[in-house]
Parts: sequence; C-alpha cells; structure tokens
Amino acid sequence: MALQFRLKDQTIEESSAVDVVSSLASGDVLIVLSIVGATTTARTGGVPVHNATVNQDFTQAGTTQAGTAECSSELWYLFNPNLAGSTRFVAPNSGLLTIRLIVSYYTGTGAEFDQVTQTGTSVQSPSLTLNNVPAGAAVVDVFGSGYKDVATASDTLLYANDEGAWTTHAQYQIQPTTGSQTFTWTNADSDDVAFIMASFKETGGLNLALTGVSATG
Repeated sequence: MALQFRLKDQTIEESSAVDVVSSLASGDVLIVLSIVGATTTARTGGVPVHNATVNQDFTQAGTTQAGTAECSSELWYLFNPNLAGSTRFVAPNSGLLTIRLIVSYYTGTGAEFDQVTQTGTSVQSPSLTLNNVPAGAAVVDVFGSGYKDVATASDTLLYANDEGAWTTHAQYQIQPTTGSQTFTWTNADSDDVAFIMASFKETGGLNLALTGVSATG
C-alpha cells in the first residue's frame, strides 16, 4: 500500500488571511500546506485552519525556517480532512506579509507523520535527507529562495514560482522502497534559502490526528 498524490493548488496574497478554496474528495487522508514568505519576518496570526462544518487546525512539521536575509518557510499538515461543509484552507496573516501558499492532496487508507528535517541558511544548491523512510510514504517539502531565478527540483515538482526578487517552490515523491530520500533544489548561485522536508507514512485505517500540536522530527 502507498499514499498517492491526487491534486495541487496555490495562491499568493498580501492579506490578513491567505486562503485557497478546498477541492477535497472522498479518499483524501493527507493535506500538506507549503508556505513561503518574502522576508525573514515570521508569519503571525495563528495556526492554518481548514474551514468546514467543524473547523480543523493544521499541525506544523518542524519549525519556521528563515534564510540569512530573505525568505521564510513553513510546512503544515492535516489528516482526514472533514468533507462536510468544506470551504477553504486559510493561513492567518495578521502582519500582512506577502505569502505564497501551496496545497497538495494525498489519498490512501490513512496517514500519520513520520519525520522532518530543515535548514535556514545561505547556500547555492541545498539538499536535505530523511533516513529510513517507509515504502509508500509521501515525502513533501517547501523551499523559499532569495535567488532571482527558480530552482530545479530533484523529484516531482509541485510548483516553482518566480516572484521577482525571490522564488517559491515545492516538490514531492512517493517513496518507492524503505530507505533514505534526498531532495535537492539546484540554483546557479548561492543565496538565502528556507527549506523544510517531511515524510508521512500510510496507515491501515483511520488516524484521528490531534489538532494544534506541533510535530518536531
């Protein structure tokens, strides 16, 4: 058994609530939000939320990362999204920062958090590696860069956006066999980066996730 990628969406806004209309379907067990900010200033306003008949909080994988002088990134996830009354995924943004929000949807019998790794630094072509990732796991990342051109993904690209003076990216992979997984973003020159990578393994049944709890690898 393996988790499967189903759908992606994105938006960029400078508003008090950056949101994407949900496109949930039966069988969706994992939603991942990749959030990139233009500056090193951390987003404020609270935990991202899935607005539905019963609202659901996302859980953070790792911690917010920032480049040396530009960009910040966050990675959030939600298990078993409520289909009833589903409307949108919202990232509060009380500081009115410019935020890129990337959403990816994964199907399966159930999912749970596996592990995370992250970095915020200045480098040319950063790589991150997770070890002992289970076969069938979904590995997803978020990558913000101060470099002027978009980077090249090592695995399956979700989005790469040229925002002008900065760039935003996300990629994923379904782990083929148990072992290590390395994600790389290749750039032509060194610049600030904010990079987080996490894995999520499939479970055999419904996994009722605790909400509003940070997960650190």
